[in-house]
Amino acid sequence: MGTPDAKSQYGVARRHLDRVQTAWDQPTDRSDLSLYGFHCLEAAVMAAAAHVQFKVQRTHWQKGAAARDPHVKHGSPAPMPRSGSRGTVR
Repeated sequence: MGTPDAKSQYGVARRHLDRVQTAWDQPTDRSDLSLYGFHCLEAAVMAAAAHVQFKVQRTHWQKGAAARDPHVKHGSPAPMPRSGSRGTVR
């Protein structure tokens, strides 16, 4: 299986976002909201990684690295502190 390109990954993220927005309506479906919210974020990270040609294996921890690492080379905002760290979020 080939690596998805940025445009197809963006499409996946967009479809997940549509599900998030549907789950947001009253009554809120918190299960779908959280599930598709995380899937949307993951697909958006993969789209951004593909856009800057950052190779990512399809494991959750590699996708986490894809969310953290490209800011060093591409000038995107620095990541927020990891959970449990003592960094200050403003």
